[in-house]
This record gives sequence, structure tokens and C-alpha cells, in this order.
Amino acid sequence: MKQILLICAAMVLLGCGKKAPEQQAEPKVELTEATLTPGMEAALKADEAGNYREAARLYTVELAAEEAKPAPSWVQLSYLHNQLGLALDYAGLYDKALEHYQKALAIRLKQLGPEHPYVAISYNNMAYVYKAKKDLAKAKEYWEKAYAICSDKLGPNHPNTKLVKDQLDALKE
Repeated sequence: MKQILLICAAMVLLGCGKKAPEQQAEPKVELTEATLTPGMEAALKADEAGNYREAARLYTVELAAEEAKPAPSWVQLSYLHNQLGLALDYAGLYDKALEHYQKALAIRLKQLGPEHPYVAISYNNMAYVYKAKKDLAKAKEYWEKAYAICSDKLGPNHPNTKLVKDQLDALKE
């Protein structure tokens, strides 16, 4: 379920929350997708094969390369921190996963603002880690943040909004 939400969210969210042209505010930055390098593609394949530690290693190499550039791309950094967080999360290295999710969140907050659906993805990812760590109060806190953004930007009937809502409801049971 977690992976479905993340994949759907990443694919669907680029166009969410659009308003009529006369209502649109100037965006802080132009949102672009991360450019997949051969190393990132290898990391994705390792992740798909369930080799999460290898995926984490490959993402770490790619992250170091991006950070070493004179002008690193915030889009690449955000994506790499998020993907590294996912690999570490799936490998059961929750504290390390949280570190990278928090870095992705900080970049997204700065570049996109607090109401952007990519921020909701970060909150959602962090909620799953807290749930895995049995810190249900923190999981609820982050799913509530994700839900608020998703319901506002995607609407209450959107599949991603419903998935986050289902996680919140499951905590009540």
C-alpha cells in the first residue's frame, strides 16, 4: 500500500491544485522532474528486486555526486534524499530513513512551500517510518499533515487522499 501511494502521488501530483489562469499565483520555482542517471536507474532496479541495501548504496553515491557539484539541483537533491530514505526504510534502517526524509522535506518546504503535494509525500513517508517504529502518535501527526495537504490540493475523493485517510482511520482501530 505504501509503495502504491508513493508511486501514484509522484505520477499524479505534478498537475494537482491547478486553478484557472486568472487565479494562479506565480510559483516560487518551476517544478521539474529529477533526471535519472544510470546510477539512479541501477538503484531503482535494485530497489524493485528487493535489494534495498544495494539501492541505498547506489543512491548514496548519486547523492554525493550531486552534492559535489558547484550548483547542485534542488530537484535532484530532494529526489535522491527521498529515494534513499525509501531504500533505508524498506531495509529497516528507520532512523537513517528519517534523516533523509527530513532533508527531502526541508528542501521541498523551502522550494515549494508548505502546501505543496510533494511536501505531503514527505509527511506520508515519515508517518510510515514512525508507524514501523511503533510511535503511533508521531505517525498520526504526520499523516494528519499529509491528509490536510492532499484533501486541499487533490480533493477529498482523490485516491491518494483516501489512502492517507485510510492510514489515519487504521490508527483509530
